[in-house]
Amino acid sequence: MENAINWSVPRPDPHDALKLAVIPSSIRGQFCYDEGLEGRWQDANGADWQLYYFVGFQPFAPKEVAVQLAKTHGPEKCLPAAGMA
Repeated sequence: MENAINWSVPRPDPHDALKLAVIPSSIRGQFCYDEGLEGRWQDANGADWQLYYFVGFQPFAPKEVAVQLAKTHGPEKCLPAAGMA
């Protein structure tokens, strides 16, 4: 893929006890991805964290459609739909 940007997410501090979870089917059905994980942990300050990380190797839609989907599906809609703020 031309102009691809490689990035990663550092795992939390080992003392924060990362727990991997099964990605719910309601989330799996919304994304076309090749690899994904869900992790939850509590940091040293007592804050609860949750991470979804998805990697897609093959495009699942024409670029224009993928861009539109990315613009319309974000945390401002996704989190309240899951009961979060």
